[in-house]
Amino acid sequence: MTRTDELFRQAEFDRARREYESDRRTGDLVHAPLQLARIALLENRLADVARELSAVKLEGSDAQMAKRLLAEALRRQDRFGEAADQEQALGETARADRSRVLAELIPYAISGAASAIVPLAQVDPLPVLELTVNGEAATFFLDTGAWEIILDASFAARIGVEAFGDVAGRFAGGLQADLQMGIADSIEFGSMRVANVPVLVKPMPEAAQIFGRRMDGILGTVFLYHFLSTINYADAKLVLEPRSAQPAGGASMPFWLYGQHIILTRGRLNGVGPMLFHVDTGMAGGGFLCGQHTLEQAGIAVDEGSAQEGVGGGGTVRVVPFEVERIALGRVERGPIQGMREDAFPPEIGGLALSGIVSHDF
Repeated sequence: MTRTDELFRQAEFDRARREYESDRRTGDLVHAPLQLARIALLENRLADVARELSAVKLEGSDAQMAKRLLAEALRRQDRFGEAADQEQALGETARADRSRVLAELIPYAISGAASAIVPLAQVDPLPVLELTVNGEAATFFLDTGAWEIILDASFAARIGVEAFGDVAGRFAGGLQADLQMGIADSIEFGSMRVANVPVLVKPMPEAAQIFGRRMDGILGTVFLYHFLSTINYADAKLVLEPRSAQPAGGASMPFWLYGQHIILTRGRLNGVGPMLFHVDTGMAGGGFLCGQHTLEQAGIAVDEGSAQEGVGGGGTVRVVPFEVERIALGRVERGPIQGMREDAFPPEIGGLALSGIVSHDF
């Protein structure tokens, strides 16, 4: 690994960008442009993704990576017709089929009220809200660890969501499960209606285990980033405003968006850091999840005899609980926080060093 790649791995993107730009000027016309495009996508500079890739000819796995980066940049802009071409070239037929249908519609078309304040029926073990999908009342929970809106399979069948084929999803513990791709005609929050919404469909038995009752779906990050979204735990409400609105006060910090939905930001664990964390609100019963590599870095010991089973979207996961004294994101610190070690927790994500997940209890 080069020094510049290590800067990228540690999320030192400003420094890495300057080094990759220098490498490109001195003749690196493969690795450097790809890495510059990856940084642009992480920083949501979507026009720059295409610009970085347009001047180079790539082959093999590099060309495949370029198509994936460009497809994601186009999806984030709801440019589904162009995304379909990249998806088809990648062999992602179900995704491409759905994108072509979305290209004939107006995805995420908002009518009625431009904003919505949605009461949370409960905050624990995860935030729950009531909404309407295809004209039918539904109960969802909020989870920024989810990609698009996910519908329970039986609910999706009842409201007539058309399926376009399967796509593989990755869940806690590294477990995988297939999800069907679909489109909801409408999702309504009071007087605000959002039409032509991409959704994923899967059976959700894990929701019944967590909540003790059936859930119809999950509201995930892709839907939320179409708005200035505020999950207000203190006042038990979800606020959806136009993206042009100005956020209220409070602490703020930069974050990066990896892949379709993974929110990454820097933080500290028991004063150790900075570390790169994934902000995933959907871990019921805990506020922090990590692997053994992070515990060793922070000097935290766990009791192996206290191991227990948790529930994730892909099935049962083994975790070992422990207590975190303090977690800091920006200037906000909280603790003690319930932590969990997961043996399958990856030390990297997309070539970036990943130290843990900050979740619900935080």
